[in-house]
Amino acid sequence: MNAPKEARSGLNQAIRNAMLIDGEWRQAESGETFAVFDPATGEEIARVPAGGAADVDAAVAAAGRAFAGGTWRAMMPAQRERLLLKLADLVEQHGDELARLETLNNGKLLAFSQGLEVGGSAQWLRYMAGWATKIEGSTLDVSVPFPPGTRYSAMTRRSPVGVVGAIVPWNFPLLMAVWKIAPALACGCTVVLKPAEETPLTALRLAELALEAGFPPGVLNVVTGDGVPGAALVAHPGVNKITFTGSTEVGRLIGARCGQDIRRVSLELGGKSPVIVLDDCDPAQAIQGAAGAIFLNQGRPRQPDGAAGVVASPRQGHGVDRHRAQRRRGNRRGRRCAGPSRLFRAAHRGSQRRLQGPDAGARGSLRAGGGGHAI
Repeated sequence: MNAPKEARSGLNQAIRNAMLIDGEWRQAESGETFAVFDPATGEEIARVPAGGAADVDAAVAAAGRAFAGGTWRAMMPAQRERLLLKLADLVEQHGDELARLETLNNGKLLAFSQGLEVGGSAQWLRYMAGWATKIEGSTLDVSVPFPPGTRYSAMTRRSPVGVVGAIVPWNFPLLMAVWKIAPALACGCTVVLKPAEETPLTALRLAELALEAGFPPGVLNVVTGDGVPGAALVAHPGVNKITFTGSTEVGRLIGARCGQDIRRVSLELGGKSPVIVLDDCDPAQAIQGAAGAIFLNQGRPRQPDGAAGVVASPRQGHGVDRHRAQRRRGNRRGRRCAGPSRLFRAAHRGSQRRLQGPDAGARGSLRAGGGGHAI
């Protein structure tokens, strides 16, 4: 089976070469575009708009109008629930197409795209749809002793914050997008979504399905590009909340800016977590657990995944050497017919350089990995 060709077949109609702003497909204000690649072959799949500050401004304005105008916020919660359920149905109906598009653009195994990206997205949309009718507050009988004989009552009410700027990474493009937009939409917020530069295609297709489901224009907008539109989104005064998943380095900058502006922010920041192998640990079990975590999704999960090992003694070091070789051989089996399985472009070589940099051996030695690619 030629998995890369299979993943590409029949997908031209699913690829969008424009951004969605205010319910319309648009090119970037600058007219510039950038290439999107198939990581398995390095071939260009499509060209999409290189959005900038002007495009973010248009998207935020559209989201603000949809929110402030009452089109979305004033909609009955049960109606928002029905729209989210309809979107979940459309994601499932187009599941094969979305999964193959994800594999083509991201490089992950098709089974992961089908089960996790598509299946998980549909499930999350349905779960959050149910919350649209279950958002509630509290009523309190408050004991304030002044003036004497006066009784007070206090009430809390949960209200949508407004325009949400959502920035997602390239490791789980579709699922991460849904994780961010579904709760925001269920609560009555509007969204400007900025997908990763490397993997924008399923986000654009998802936005198109949202229009098909009946979401009003401006409720969900997608701006593509590199870090420029992302930075413009974070800095925009019309955005009421930022939600970001990505690197700790960028997360610090976003957190600092939102703190400066007294703006709501949610950060899910990644990193590579060490596995500490103590003297009383079975090296084979340690290697099996670490390898299973780090090689999940071709080594691109955001959870603590054991990318590095810290060995407490020379004896354990030799054990790690022995068992990691066996584990690596096992991980290779079946890979050739599994389809594209890695996303390793020039944009990611900076991370490899940091992991293999001059300080890498200062307090330990490299036992496995790091030598497979020329940088």
